[in-house]
Amino acid sequence: MSLAYPCLDLMVGLGISRKNVFVVDSSGVIYSGRHGGMDAPKERYAQDTSARTPADVVKGADVFLGCSTARVLMPELANAARPDCIIATGRSDYPNQVNNVLCFPYIFRSALDCGATRITESMKLACVREIAQLAKADIVRGHGARGRMRR
Repeated sequence: MSLAYPCLDLMVGLGISRKNVFVVDSSGVIYSGRHGGMDAPKERYAQDTSARTPADVVKGADVFLGCSTARVLMPELANAARPDCIIATGRSDYPNQVNNVLCFPYIFRSALDCGATRITESMKLACVREIAQLAKADIVRGHGARGRMRR
């Protein structure tokens, strides 16, 4: 299973409406009634839409999460998204990697500290919320996080 579905499940758990999530795989948009290449996670995110290509769904997008394969979001498609669109990937060779670098060290450290034997959905949500708080924190050289970031 692709990394994208657990990421999407997490975002939905944080309050994003599933009706606003459009999934694209190497065959195009995951839509209701599509034949071939469908599985349970894809069925869960299938939309009742006429969109069939990445270009159809990226136009005006707020977020693009690339966790499937390389070269899905080409530069011309990225330019079709909103100017303030968050474009994130799971690839470690890009500076906009969002999964391993952000979450794994925190969630595993927390699990080890409390003696957890498994990672639960509530632990994942708590991790995301704490990372969000860190992103808003002041970084005072040598003193750690304190409130809002200063420029």
